[in-house]
Amino acid sequence: MTLAALALEFPSQLTADFWRYYGAGFRQLLEDGVPAVDVAAMAAQLPRESATMRAALPPSEAEAWDVNAHLLAMTV
Repeated sequence: MTLAALALEFPSQLTADFWRYYGAGFRQLLEDGVPAVDVAAMAAQLPRESATMRAALPPSEAEAWDVNAHLLAMTV
């Protein structure tokens, strides 16, 4: 999914995630001259537990365990 598509479909989630994970809004980064390709890469690399990815991924993928959850489950 492109940055533009994420920004159109999930604007509040994307904004919140950029502030949470990167300390700045994605629009602010673009206005400050960060290349769009870099901002798009940052959006694409948001973790699965981010609000954007939980909203964008199909339920089966969004709810899937990550590596940390698998390792934690193996300890019990």
